[in-house]
Amino acid sequence: AVAYGFAHSGMLVVETEEDSLADLLGLAPGDLIFAVDETQYANEPNVIVLAAAALSDNRPMTLWIERDGGVLSFALTP
Repeated sequence: AVAYGFAHSGMLVVETEEDSLADLLGLAPGDLIFAVDETQYANEPNVIVLAAAALSDNRPMTLWIERDGGVLSFALTP
């Protein structure tokens, strides 16, 4: 992701489907998910595994997103 101009490494959102969780959260193509809660992850599998674990444990989590050079956070509560 750094090679594409992002300050972080992580999982790039390529597309979202209408009414999907990503769409409802406000994620957009071009967003980079670089951390779950306060832990940064350098690759896609780690982000997905941690997010799935939080959801399966029915506990809240925060996704950290890089968008247009800025950082956003999305709080998720099951």
